[in-house]
Amino acid sequence: MNSKPFALKKLTEVFPLEYSPGAYPDEIIDVLPYIFVSDVSTNSTYTKMSIVLVCNQIIKRNVKIFIEERIKEDVFGGKKIEIKLYERYRFENKTIPEIKEIWEDYRDELVDETKKNYLILHLMLFVDCKSFEISAIDDSNPQEGVKIDIKVIGRDTYDEHKKTLENYIYEIFVKRFNLKQAIINIDLIKNN
Repeated sequence: MNSKPFALKKLTEVFPLEYSPGAYPDEIIDVLPYIFVSDVSTNSTYTKMSIVLVCNQIIKRNVKIFIEERIKEDVFGGKKIEIKLYERYRFENKTIPEIKEIWEDYRDELVDETKKNYLILHLMLFVDCKSFEISAIDDSNPQEGVKIDIKVIGRDTYDEHKKTLENYIYEIFVKRFNLKQAIINIDLIKNN
């Protein structure tokens, strides 16, 4: 892939999206000025594009769909192109209660993502998960990172996917949420 990293630029500067006030819900239009782009990559035939979005609030699924559709129409004139958006957030200075609230908001986005792409993780996180506890690694300095304890009712296949779930949760909290570190503990419990 051809990659073009650059200093953060507003989404609407990188991709001049055409939209008029009133044509789309305010919840979509209002968040666009707060979304930035940090990286754009394409394949050599320009049929696939990856875009890294950076924001200090959760980008809802309907906003991501809007962005993908507008880029396809406004930038590529409806040309067949596959666009993949990756989110990165600026949550590094949040307190544990704020991180818990962000996690709850983001869960809705993850339900769709896991159902579509990682069914076993979806089952582990949203069907058979009995508890998901977030605490600070260091209570005196919550910005050092989070400790996450997850209890999942164990199925026969879950043991082999436990590490995948740990990596997925780590990626969310460290890479997407921009926290310094995340220590994940997953307990597979028996269903009584």
